[in-house]
Amino acid sequence: MKLNIRHSCFETNSSSVHSLSFCTDHEWQLFYNGHTFCKGYDSGLEFLTLEQVFDKLCEGKHAYTREEIERIHREEPDDFNDIIRDNDISNWDTFGTNYEVFYQSYTTPGGEKIYAFGYYGDDF
Repeated sequence: MKLNIRHSCFETNSSSVHSLSFCTDHEWQLFYNGHTFCKGYDSGLEFLTLEQVFDKLCEGKHAYTREEIERIHREEPDDFNDIIRDNDISNWDTFGTNYEVFYQSYTTPGGEKIYAFGYYGDDF
């Protein structure tokens, strides 16, 4: 049997979907309160500012112009959320859409507060 390990992703052999991510308390507070976005699950978790999200959406073959993506963000928030979701970018409002979402904090023996969060379910 082949063993495949992916960073920032929890898998089982069940037919449901699982995601498990960890971050610092500071990263969590920014994400949970809508100040940052997260990108990626299979390749590791990356937190992005809105400006960095705009930059990512202006790259690649389906790229938007900077003016176009800023206008969509400002005037069509539901469309913007669809676009970021299609690019594996989430804000707290769109994280784990169609799944059960969980989060839990933990304080390490050294006193650092960390968060585990993710989603699960069978709607894939």
